[in-house]
Amino acid sequence: MDDTTNEIVQTANEPPAELQPATENQAADKPTEEPRYPGFVFGGALTEAKTVMSILNSIADEIPVSLYADKLEIRAVDHAHVAMITCELAANDIVSMDTVVGDAGKNAYGFDVEKISDALKAFRGSDNVIFSLDKHNGRVPNLVIQSGRIVREIATIDSSNFSDIKVPNFVLPASVTVNAKELYQALQSLAEIEDHVSITITGQRTLEIAAKNDNDSAKALWDENELKSWNGQTDCNFRSMFPLDYLRTTLKVIGDVDIQLEVGINYPLRASFAIGHWHFTYLLAPRVES
Repeated sequence: MDDTTNEIVQTANEPPAELQPATENQAADKPTEEPRYPGFVFGGALTEAKTVMSILNSIADEIPVSLYADKLEIRAVDHAHVAMITCELAANDIVSMDTVVGDAGKNAYGFDVEKISDALKAFRGSDNVIFSLDKHNGRVPNLVIQSGRIVREIATIDSSNFSDIKVPNFVLPASVTVNAKELYQALQSLAEIEDHVSITITGQRTLEIAAKNDNDSAKALWDENELKSWNGQTDCNFRSMFPLDYLRTTLKVIGDVDIQLEVGINYPLRASFAIGHWHFTYLLAPRVES
């Protein structure tokens, strides 16, 4: 049996025509303009900010941040293009946000997640934390992080280094809602058996996660009363297989929150959850058995 893991995302090979470099004639016709940098100010609980950064860092070391009229959005994909996560903060949850018209807000800034995480670790207590951009005319602003009397300033990353991450659009026929902490504990026990697991949402309104090798097997079961929600078909089971390490790494830092799992048959896993006001969608490519 040959198991392979599909890629979950695609990247745009070429930017739209309006974002292409101008020719010499075009450049000569356009007056020189000072660059305009969109900005934001938002805050929240320190523990919440640490969790958000840990989740993003479980996928990527560097992240692009897009600023739109209705939200702040982050998309991150791992180097192997097996896992992807999107993170959104609605405009209503942002103290102030200065966006620009059109696609200019896409990948407006890049940030080093590890540097931000390290800065947050230096903060203590239950204080809130405030994120803002130190805006300077004519140059890219820095990210400013403040908690209590401590202020850290971190340089942004050239956003042109990031590819345009496309989010796959598909409908999955079955879903359940469980506790993320309980799910992580179950995966921990299955990791002793194999490096991949099958996730099955059954027509009997149960969730089964199983692992097996040539000699041993193990599984974790949630019955209808243990599931917080179930959606599927009573005459059909939906099962796909996924790499275990990717799931464990992200679930480990999510914590004690509800998480919705959506599966199909040999389709990617989609997991949705919230950390405070931050809304996450996690995609994981299946291992296809052949």
